[in-house]
Amino acid sequence: AVDAFAAHVHQFLNVSSIVHAPLLSAHAIGACVEATGAGVEATGAGVDATGAGVEATGAGVEATGAGVEATGAGVEATGAGVEATGAGVEATGAGVDAIGAGVEVTGAGVEATSDTTNLSMFGPPFDPLT
Repeated sequence: AVDAFAAHVHQFLNVSSIVHAPLLSAHAIGACVEATGAGVEATGAGVDATGAGVEATGAGVEATGAGVEATGAGVEATGAGVEATGAGVEATGAGVDAIGAGVEVTGAGVEATSDTTNLSMFGPPFDPLT
């Protein structure tokens, strides 16, 4: 009877180990699946972070382009201002020339008036028609 009981215990232990081993394997597989899922989540987070970096870089490139355009517009406006200033200088010079010409004409008139005044000192002005 002891031998029969021992055989039953031995058989139970064999069956138990046969059942227990697959359970251990299933548990290990589950742990691997969980670890793989965590890795996939971490990879997804890395992809999200990379996408955010690409978007930020794109925004920086757009801002740089806008700055370059604004600088170009400023340069053009400065050039237009320089041209307008040059035109103003030329117009001022023309005005100075016109004033000089007026001074010359006025000087000639003063001289002519002076000559007439000098002649009248010796009598009435000479009139060839009289």
